[in-house]
Amino acid sequence: MKKLLISLVLFISLLNAFEISYRIQGLGSSFAYLIPDYETDLYRNPEWLGKKTLGIALYRPYYSYGNKPLALVMLCKGFGWYGRYWPSYSYSLATSQSNNDWIKQNVFNIHFSDLWMVRIKGEVWNIYNEGTMQFYGSNDSYNHRASNRTIEYFLKSSGGFKLSRTLYLTIMPALGIYNKFSETSTFTDIDQLLLISSGRLSLFYRNITEENKFTSWYIDIGGPVTTDEISALPYSIYLDLHDIDRRSKLLGGALLLQLGWAKSLPIDDRSFVALGFKEDLSYQWTEQADTILYLRGLRNSLTLPMAVEYRIKTMALRFGVNLTYTFKDNREYDNSYLLNENLSHELGYSYSFGLGWQPKEKFVIDLQNTGNVANVTSWSIYLKYLF
Repeated sequence: MKKLLISLVLFISLLNAFEISYRIQGLGSSFAYLIPDYETDLYRNPEWLGKKTLGIALYRPYYSYGNKPLALVMLCKGFGWYGRYWPSYSYSLATSQSNNDWIKQNVFNIHFSDLWMVRIKGEVWNIYNEGTMQFYGSNDSYNHRASNRTIEYFLKSSGGFKLSRTLYLTIMPALGIYNKFSETSTFTDIDQLLLISSGRLSLFYRNITEENKFTSWYIDIGGPVTTDEISALPYSIYLDLHDIDRRSKLLGGALLLQLGWAKSLPIDDRSFVALGFKEDLSYQWTEQADTILYLRGLRNSLTLPMAVEYRIKTMALRFGVNLTYTFKDNREYDNSYLLNENLSHELGYSYSFGLGWQPKEKFVIDLQNTGNVANVTSWSIYLKYLF
């Protein structure tokens, strides 16, 4: 019998960052792309597509966009697909018994994020789609109509180049679209369209001598390439748009820099302690529409993560802790004069915990917890079969 070439990883999920595996989440998401992990590394470097897995994950309740997301993943030797979808729809009809007046409303929202990969003649072609669509419409007994829509969308692709045995270069061009439209029965009050040309350039290093002996680092620079990165900026990038406006913006008016480094310290033949460093720096420039205010925002986050993965026969115990310092500096200018400055300093910590069990050679069970270890509802479980 021929071997099954298409292997399925099916997630009926309630998790936000499905591209980061349970193993890495247990060790700490700051170690993503630094601690070697195929499922996590593949999302950043699609050219590594090749392994086959089959699994199902059950996640703890998570409400990121107001409803439960559906996430699906399919991986095989020549094809791969990651997908997350948050659809929601509501309909209401309100009536008045005294005068027979009525009004009805329709609301539809969807947030989606997917990655498609296919290997053709040794090369992996890939496309990332990510965005949010919101639609609203209303009508009443007097034929008063109102509707509005808001669309935020990013299309991007990643190309990788192996510079040496341990060094990789990744280029990710991206195109973003923002469209907001609002009208009533009599006039159009908002019609905005913004095109965002952006992209990222990454240099990635990894040297693995044994399973528990590795050194990794990366440098990533460019503009925002997801709607989540747009939302995390100090100011809305749409503040400078007029009610009726058409324009384009290079890099979304922001520059992002990410640095990461990690090194393992072996405990025994399979276990290790990982020490790392991560920096997330963003700088934004924009202005307020219909004013003379110029806005500048700076945010720098420094994280010192540490993680332990200790293996006992078929079991793996995982624990991670992060110490994070964040500096923010937001300024408002009137031409060249500083009108207002908002400085903040934050110091905090977070921890993560996970368990792994491999009862059979090709069967793996991973559990992950970032909340209360004693609370059953805070746990998530992932079952994986390796072909």
